[in-house]
This record gives sequence, structure tokens and C-alpha cells, in this order.
Amino acid sequence: MVYGCFGPKGLRLLMNRWQWSGHVVLVVLVLAWILGARVYVVRSGSMLPSLAPGSLVMTLPADYDNVQVGSIICFDRGGQLVAHRVKAIRGYGLVTQGDNNSSLDPGTVGREDLKGRVVTVIPGIGWPILLIRAFPLVFGGLVALVFAVRFACHSRSCHKTIG
Repeated sequence: MVYGCFGPKGLRLLMNRWQWSGHVVLVVLVLAWILGARVYVVRSGSMLPSLAPGSLVMTLPADYDNVQVGSIICFDRGGQLVAHRVKAIRGYGLVTQGDNNSSLDPGTVGREDLKGRVVTVIPGIGWPILLIRAFPLVFGGLVALVFAVRFACHSRSCHKTIG
């Protein structure tokens, strides 16, 4: 027996649980953002194994004077956001290096370039975001297809039980 357009009741209940989980994650992210946290997706392997590509990192604002050697910080480097580990603190700036890089980063991180300190890492969860950024037209097409199917289903009498 088929119920509606979306299959058995169990599938509908599962989707409701996923939707609730998505709402909970969204609320947590909004609250974190209000408190100053920012979320970024790691794009390169310069921080392997600590931060793998596709990992989601959450940062909190960092006081420049309280940054410690060993902390992973996010900073602006020529318009690009970089997350690397602090290797040394000099009077003129923070010396950084990616865990997977063989040499120190060129230059230092100044007070104005520091964006935050990495506080949470969730491996792999950022891949969908990277894929959406890489292929926005494909993603837009999939979203349009889902809405078209849903609209077509609701415009017909799909809500009746088919036996």
C-alpha cells in the first residue's frame, strides 16, 4: 500500500526527524552566530590531519594579546581566509604554519588580520557546501526539480491512498 506521493509512513516519519534535526542545527548555528561565532569550511589540506578538507570549523573572536602558541587561528591573508596553527609570537606579529606544510607561512599575522580562534571541528560535514559553491547551477537545478515534483504532486490528488 502506498500513502501519498512520498511513500510509506515510515519514510515520512524519517523525513520529519531529519527536518527537526536540521531545524535544531540551524537554531544552534544562529545562536552561535549571535554570540560571535563564525562557521567556515576547510578547502585545502594544509592543516591535515587536524583539519581535513570538507571539515566545518567554528571560530570565536580571539583577543590578539591572549593568543597562545599551538592555537589554531583564522586570519585574513590577501583576501583569503586561512586557518593555521600559531608557531611563535613575535613583537611584530603571529608566526603561523599549516600542520601539513614544511615551512612557516610568509609574513606574520597582525592584530587587524586575526579573525578568530578555532574552537570546534566537525569532519566532513562541509562537503555539501563546497559542492554547492563549485556547481551552483547543478544545485539550483536540483532544488528546482524538487519543488517542481512537490508542486506537481500537490496539484494532483496524490494524497489519497492507492491500494
